[in-house]
Amino acid sequence: MRGIQKSGVKFVIATGLVITPYQPWITLNIILISFSFISMTFFLYVGAISLYYARSNLMTFVEIAHAFSIVASVYIVLFIHFAIKLPMTHEVYQMVDHGIFTYKTRYGEGDDKKLRDKMKFYQNLFQNVFYVAIIAILCVLGVLTPFLIKFFGNKDGEQIAEINYDLPIPLWLPFKTDTLLGYSVAYAFVFCEVAMICIYLSSALPFIVFVIFEIHTQYSILKRSILNLEHRALERYNLSGKMSEQRLENLREDRVYANCVQECLKENILHHLEILRTKAEELARCSAWKWVKKEEEEEEEEKEEMEQEEKEEEELVEVDEVGVRKEEEDEEMEDEMEQEEEKEVVEEEKEEEKEEKMEQEEKKEEEKRKKEKKKKKKKEKKKKKKQ
Repeated sequence: MRGIQKSGVKFVIATGLVITPYQPWITLNIILISFSFISMTFFLYVGAISLYYARSNLMTFVEIAHAFSIVASVYIVLFIHFAIKLPMTHEVYQMVDHGIFTYKTRYGEGDDKKLRDKMKFYQNLFQNVFYVAIIAILCVLGVLTPFLIKFFGNKDGEQIAEINYDLPIPLWLPFKTDTLLGYSVAYAFVFCEVAMICIYLSSALPFIVFVIFEIHTQYSILKRSILNLEHRALERYNLSGKMSEQRLENLREDRVYANCVQECLKENILHHLEILRTKAEELARCSAWKWVKKEEEEEEEEKEEMEQEEKEEEELVEVDEVGVRKEEEDEEMEDEMEQEEEKEVVEEEKEEEKEEKMEQEEKKEEEKRKKEKKKKKKKEKKKKKKQ
């Protein structure tokens, strides 16, 4: 229900295109679906016989064939939708409810919101114009056409006796339409058939347009997120998100920053895959002439493979993070060891300098002693000579 409200498409529950398990809608859905198929089956039967009677009148034949082909196409599309595509439609609306993809970073959220609002405006504009056009077509076909035919029709032209030309669509019916009751029943039947086709179109086509707008919006958001990759990675690296460009260039060699860039790229890849998945589901839902059981199985296999790849990538990222942390710890330990070794070398050099100073002092003292001894010896010799 929330997905239908977010899409803004009307008459989805009322037409039974999405069956809700809640009362009273489920009862109304079953009644409407049964009535639709019974009335369309009866119209195809009546139309086939009318085409047979009109085989000699080209204008009448073309007019009946036009209505017959529209009803037959809607009949086939609805049959395939309820038989095969109904679960897929539920999945699409659930995806609309939860959102196709949500980024973990907040960079560029304002621009994305403006883009969504712009697309929402164009979608609502299309829906309003389309609904006005549908109502106008229903009024022309259901109300004005019989009066125009009655008062301005070509009564002198060749007409087929079995077909009633006063109805919105010229038809043969298995009961008399010359009486007031018979004509009223026939007119109500044709008008209800036209109204039912209009209601189904007013529900299905706006949703297709909504999906087209949503895919265009998601591609624009994906493009913008790729262009802002470095800023998103920087937001992951630093929660404050405030660094100079010079600092950003220095970070490009940082392994942690490289992992942040890798995570952002991974988000872009997952976003693109979700867009392709949405597009594939909508194309499969709209292609009423294809039986897609094999395609659904292939999609499930691809989903499983993608999940396995995501798990493997997450494991690799975790291993890389652990490895980076260990390398950082090892580098810190090495830096501490180098600092300690440098301190030891400095202390050894200081001790060597002290020892050298001590040796020099000792040498000086020895030289002084030797000089003093020499002086004493000289003095003694001089004393002896005097004596």
